[in-house]
Amino acid sequence: PDVRMVEQPQDISGWQQYASRYLRLRTEHQDAVNAYISEHFGTDRVLGVLCRGTDYITLKPHNHPVQPQTADVIEKCREVMQNRNCRYLYLATEDADIWDAFTKAFPGKVYSYQKERYRAEQTDGYLDSVGNSRMNPYERNRDYLISIGILAKCTCLVAGAANGTYGALLLTKGYEYTYIYQLGRYE
Repeated sequence: PDVRMVEQPQDISGWQQYASRYLRLRTEHQDAVNAYISEHFGTDRVLGVLCRGTDYITLKPHNHPVQPQTADVIEKCREVMQNRNCRYLYLATEDADIWDAFTKAFPGKVYSYQKERYRAEQTDGYLDSVGNSRMNPYERNRDYLISIGILAKCTCLVAGAANGTYGALLLTKGYEYTYIYQLGRYE
């Protein structure tokens, strides 16, 4: 599944049924997801947000989905948090500038499992090369997978169209509200 999954919403339920039969997080990863949610959110309502930055912003990879502006996502999150009564915001991002903007806009309400973040000028190409030089690739990808697992358990979702979003859509048992930005594709 790729961007077509969100461009054609009727495809999402088919992919979710397929994933529920064949896709499982390892027990230790699912335990980490559950422990994080229990420790930080309990039974509170949480808005999950995925914002892709860094290499997408600088490279604008051909035919990949255009990512939304951070300010636009923040405004949408304000609306959803108020209308859907979400107490916390779970942010999946690797971008330090996006993290800073969200923590400034929502002080004391933003959480993330991922601790390593980068600025676009640090990447000098794709994020993987920089991330894997700073952190063991297995641990980095495990943390990313756990982060997407947490995102999948949030009450609502606001996200740019990106692989992490597709993963959360496959892992979720359902969101009360979903908003996926569809802004075209990079030339």
